[in-house]
Amino acid sequence: MKNIPRTMTNTKFKIDDHSEVVNMCEAIQGLIDDSIRSEKKETALRMVELGFSTQQIAQVLKLSEDDVLKLIQK
Repeated sequence: MKNIPRTMTNTKFKIDDHSEVVNMCEAIQGLIDDSIRSEKKETALRMVELGFSTQQIAQVLKLSEDDVLKLIQK
């Protein structure tokens, strides 16, 4: 029953099995964070295909070059 939000949204949101209440603000923020991460990854991959450097991608996405490398290597 506690995995329903994670299953329905296909996210990694974790619910403590000993918790009686789910903090919906945290659940929604988790969904937003996952969505932003996914969008940045897609954008970074498209930019790589177009020949942008990791430095350029980092500037556009407001990430470090290390974070860009992590996104495009996954």
